[in-house]
This record gives sequence, C-alpha cells and structure tokens, in this order.
Amino acid sequence: MKEWLISNPNKIYSSAPELMADLLKNKNILEESAQKKFLEPVFEDLHDPFLFNQMKTAVARIKQAIEKNEKIVIHGDYDADGVCASAILEKVLSFCGAKNISVYLPHRDEGYGFQKSAAEYFIEQKINLIITCDCGTTNLEAIKIAKDAGLDTIVTDHHIVLADRPLPETLAFINPADPASGYPFKYLAGSGVAYKLAQALALTLKPNEAENFLKWLLGLAAISTITDMVPLLDENRTIATLGLKALNYTGDLSANFLRQTHRLGLWYLLQQAGTALGKITTTTVEYQIGPRLNAAGRMDHANGAYKLMTTDDPSEAQTLAENLNTANGERQKLVKEYSAEALAEITSQHLDTPIFWLMRDNWPEGLLGLIASAVKEETGKPTFVFNKKGERYQASARGPKGFSLVEAMDSAKEYFLKYGGHAQAAGCSIIGADNFAQAYTALRDFTLKNKDKIMTEKLNIEAIIETDFVNIKNAEILQTLAPYGIEQREPILAIKNIYLTSLRPVGRDFQHCQMSADKMSWHFIQWQTKGVHPPLNVPLDIAFNLRVSVWQGQTQIEAVIADWREHLD
Repeated sequence: MKEWLISNPNKIYSSAPELMADLLKNKNILEESAQKKFLEPVFEDLHDPFLFNQMKTAVARIKQAIEKNEKIVIHGDYDADGVCASAILEKVLSFCGAKNISVYLPHRDEGYGFQKSAAEYFIEQKINLIITCDCGTTNLEAIKIAKDAGLDTIVTDHHIVLADRPLPETLAFINPADPASGYPFKYLAGSGVAYKLAQALALTLKPNEAENFLKWLLGLAAISTITDMVPLLDENRTIATLGLKALNYTGDLSANFLRQTHRLGLWYLLQQAGTALGKITTTTVEYQIGPRLNAAGRMDHANGAYKLMTTDDPSEAQTLAENLNTANGERQKLVKEYSAEALAEITSQHLDTPIFWLMRDNWPEGLLGLIASAVKEETGKPTFVFNKKGERYQASARGPKGFSLVEAMDSAKEYFLKYGGHAQAAGCSIIGADNFAQAYTALRDFTLKNKDKIMTEKLNIEAIIETDFVNIKNAEILQTLAPYGIEQREPILAIKNIYLTSLRPVGRDFQHCQMSADKMSWHFIQWQTKGVHPPLNVPLDIAFNLRVSVWQGQTQIEAVIADWREHLD
C-alpha cells in the first residue's frame, strides 16, 4: 500500500489556471521570468559549455587533430545513451571538417566501458586521439595503456565520481559529476555531456553555422536524456523540451531534410513503433524509441542502433529499423520469461532478506538489468542479477530510491573485479565463488545497516479536484508542464468519494481496464492490471494522471489510474 502525500489536502480545485499557479509555487518558481523559462525554455537557456574547466583543452586538441588529419576514434557504450552520444560526436566532428573518424561500440561480452583490449586495438590501428562518451571515468587501466603508447584520451562521461577513487590520466576529463569540473549542473546524461562538447566545437570551429546545426542535434540528446532516466531539471529540461520540438518538426518530411536534421533513421523506427513524427512525447521516447535502440545492444550489438541513427540511406534505415523492432519483440518475450523465473526464485529465499542476489547461467548479460528492475519493482529491495561464465560472475543491479548501490559495492570493493554506475542502477563483475559469496554477505550487512535510507513507496498527489475539473481544456493547460521525467513527474490528481459503476477489460489479452461512473462523459484507464483493479459500487478515492489523447482522429480525455483507496469520511 502506497502512502498518499497530498500537497494541499484541504483544498479542492475546480480550475486548471488556479492549480497551475499553485503547482509552480510548489516548485518554487515564483517570478514571471522563471515561470516562462520553465514552461517555454529557449536555446539561449543552455549553459556555456566552456564552464567545464577542461573544455578549452579538449577543443584545442580536437582542432589540432582535424587540422592534421589525425585518426580520431569515438568510444561509446552499448545502450541508447552511449549510442546517441556517439552519433552526436560523429556528427559534430564531421560538421567541423574531420575526415578520419571511426566509432567503437563495445559488445556487452567485453564488459562496460573502455577496456584494455580496446586500448590495445586502438594502438594497433595507429589511432591518435580517443574521445569516450558515456564511459571512461573508472577505466584507468585502459586509458593509462593508451597514454603510455602516445595516444591522447578525452573523457566525456556522467557516471559517479567517488571521492577516494583516482581519476584516469586523460588529456581532458569532462564529467559534470566531478566536483572539480566547474560546471553548474551535474545531472547531464552521457549524451548531454557529448552535446556540450559538440556545442563547444561547433561554436569555436563553425560559429556562423553552429546554432542551426546544434538546434537539430538536440533531438539525439533528448532521446537519451529521457531514456537514461536523469532528472529532467535545469539544463536537462531545456534539452528534452527543445529536442522533442526538433524531433517533432513536420514542416518538411522529405528524405533529404530528414537527413539534414538527423532524423532519417528515427522516421523509419517510428513507423515500426506505430508512432508518427509530430506525436513524440517523453512517453514515446521512454517506451517506444528507447527500448528499440537498447534492444540492439541487449540482443546482439549496438552497432545496429548506431547505424540507424547515422545512416543517410532510406533503404538501409528501413532494414535497420525492422531489425531493431524484431529484436525488441524477442527481448520482451525473454524478459517476461526470465523475470518470472527470478520472481519464482525469491519465494524460495527468505523474503525478509534485505537484498536479492540472483544467478542463472542462461540469463543473457544484456537482459540482466531488466530482470533486476522487475524484481526491484515487485519487492522494493536492492537486487543484483548475475550470470556466470567460467569463474566470472557478471551482474546488473537495481535499487530503491534513497539507497546507493555504488556506495554499497564500494564498502566491499575487495570482492569485486570492477563495479560502477549510478545510485539506483549499477553493474559489477566478481571472480570466483568465494568472492561471490563474501560479496553477498558484505552487501547484505551493508543494506541492513543502511535500511533506514530506503524510502517507503510514497504517492505524491498534487491536488484534489472536483469531478467537473476533468475536461479537455483543463487537461491541455496542465500539459504545458511537460516534458515529464525523473524529478519532474507528471502531476497526480485525486477525486474523492467516487463510485465506479462499470468495468471493461481492453487491450491485447485484456490486460488493461476501462472504468467509469454514472453520468461521466469520460472514463478511467488502468494499464497492466495483473488481475487487480478498483472495486465497483463502493466509495473510493482515485489518484490519476490527467492527459489528452487522440484516438482515430478524435481528441479525448485519458485519466490513467495511479492508485486507489477506500474513501473514509
């Protein structure tokens, strides 16, 4: 049962303008200029990329490499953030005149980040300059090998920088999570950091053409900013808002213009997902675009997603999009199967254990994080999901809000070959059964000591409203608060003392439900009911998101249930 936290429990709203004023006040956005910046961000709201104190060094070295036609390699990552970040850097280097560019995306079997084997490969290929994106912060060994061989490395990354862990020996280290970076906003996605380098390069090397190029490039940055689940605050909100605007432009849908605006591959991917340009929202990105891009690295290799984001060939784009759609369907099928196995396994463990530590030889490495997410969502507990190859245990981990997986692993670092990531999404490798067992014991003890940090699930409800509040006009007014994401959640409203009188299963396999009350011209929708839905003909308080949707050309209300409870006087 979720704990309801209602912002103003004694007030019932009847109009959206009144509610909007209070919502902005609750966000401490009081001045008219601040409200305009929040609701209507513009390109000029982006921070100066040269606030990164090592950005000038990075730009100067890349300028030199372009002028001397040196070999530049972009080392990305295998998820949507790493793919989009790599595409951003390849596009800006080409825009600035670089001719000798290659892109290296590792296979998941190589492990996360810039590995020793990749450094040795770059040396063999006589690379002069390495630029990482969405990785590099913890890859000290590989960067040292490259440096000793005379290769320069510029790291662009956004992963956690731990105070007691040394930084790699780079020519330039650009990571907003580094307290010494000088940058005013530390929550950029990997693609966001890559975009800042792109911004600095374009403004320096192509100042007269930079703004138009960079505005369209925001579309790629927006996709991964949304899919990588970084807070949609400050600069991330600007990137997401302007990026969605760029992605949704429908004034010219010719193949040539889609190429120029970095959207040719996306056009074909959206056709596979059943969505059109002009209709892309954060929900579209999070549930349709992101999973298909991620499916490449999870099921085979991220090169398929990267090629789709960079191709200029419509025929190739269509084939790549079809391949990603097929891979995503297979991914969904396997995640459902393996998640069921994992949830069945935890019933055989003590359910009062503070942490779940699950392992199967046959669970693919690319799906471990999704399996861990399913268990964490079901149990609310930190979850590590491993597979095993020889003596090596490889895991993805997911944790509840308030609990840091990285801090937990750092407390038992002697048992890990390597580890890293974010507070609630991380990964690790362990060698040997003894280390595997001791790591579990150490993390179990750490979790017990820090269990008070794990936040109980709360439902933040912005307002109680009258039933008549629910109409298209008010829903459209509230929609101006979008885009939504982490730390910028869609407002949850509540209607109290309502009696539902009808229920109709809908959707494929009838996994969703529509519900309504007498004399209501609209209905509630509950996604993925799993056989549990609000009861009929009893007094309820219902919490929901109020949206506008278009179905078969008709604009209609969509009231998506978040929770319900019995109404008490």
